[in-house]
Amino acid sequence: MGKMQIINLSLLNEQEKSVLDHIVNKHYGRISKIVDNFDSIILHIKEFKLSKNQKEGSKKKRKNYSFILRVVYGKNVFESSNDSWDLDKALNEVFQKVEKEIEHKFRESF
Repeated sequence: MGKMQIINLSLLNEQEKSVLDHIVNKHYGRISKIVDNFDSIILHIKEFKLSKNQKEGSKKKRKNYSFILRVVYGKNVFESSNDSWDLDKALNEVFQKVEKEIEHKFRESF
């Protein structure tokens, strides 16, 4: 099995890291079932703190999460990206997109 690399993990607080860990473990297992020996999974995290409607002095700041996911399997690189105000939604969607892409690629090759 390949290795998992998460870039910019330090942008998240402990609660967000816990959510990320749960979702990553769930989807890591799914990807492992689809492709046995992938080389690596790279998850790149970006965070944007202010929405257009919020002022600089506002106490309650929302975060916009942006994820780029790459799964490297031999010569194939599967990539997806997603962003959302909801961490759970953004992460699940970015993994689901890449899972569909992998399934589609291997369905065509048989």
